Amino acid sequence: HRCGAGGSWFDWKLKLSPNLGRSVDSSGHDYTNPKAASTIAPLPMPSPRLQAVYSTKLLDGDNDPPTLDYLLHTRGFEIRTLRKYGVGHAEYNFPDEAGQWKTANCITFPWIMTVSQIEYQEKLRGALYQPSKKSKIELETFLTRRIKVRSMEKKSWQRLDPAGGGWGLFGYHTVPAGATEVVLTEGEYDAMAVWQATGRPAISLPNGCRSLPVEVLPMLEHYSKIYLWMDNDAAGQEGADSFAKKIGLERCYI
Repeated sequence: HRCGAGGSWFDWKLKLSPNLGRSVDSSGHDYTNPKAASTIAPLPMPSPRLQAVYSTKLLDGDNDPPTLDYLLHTRGFEIRTLRKYGVGHAEYNFPDEAGQWKTANCITFPWIMTVSQIEYQEKLRGALYQPSKKSKIELETFLTRRIKVRSMEKKSWQRLDPAGGGWGLFGYHTVPAGATEVVLTEGEYDAMAVWQATGRPAISLPNGCRSLPVEVLPMLEHYSKIYLWMDNDAAGQEGADSFAKKIGLERCYI
């Protein structure tokens, strides 16, 4: 405020640590150099069709999967909520206690973000992500960055698809443009429940109350108020305190 300087959290970090966002190999070669940046491949992303297929299986298929009954009657969600957040159904294989692979009915939670946000994430790691077009409309197009998969049978049966992909925030695509406040919850069910009950924009951490990858921090910068809606247990409250400090918020208890 006093010096009149501006910029993002990453701009400030780059001033303090010039190597942030650069990719340097063991020989000291800096792949941030535009001529060499193409040697770093962008992180893998799911097929553009995969998210639509999973959503169709859950909400528009010929046979209602068991995941739909669970979401509607056990969790109490409405169809409009599931459709808004892009929740889907899929079958994934997980190893059981005997080491045998077992097919499980799973609920899928997509991390959807704009092309420009994906480009920015890749730029910070020294890679280039180039969509087919560079128009403003194209840059604001939403794509699925990654899909979180949770089995109905066992809570421990979870997966991030594809392996080694980037990070995002579940429900981020549902926040209206120009919103100044958002609710940040511990899990996907929490975010959908908050929106369904209150109408407030709500998004979820990627992987529980202790998960706040540095890659998603720029996605939270432009909100003037963030409600940390964590579980009312020791882990949740500890996470809320930690996130408040990490994001630079003043923690207020309500």
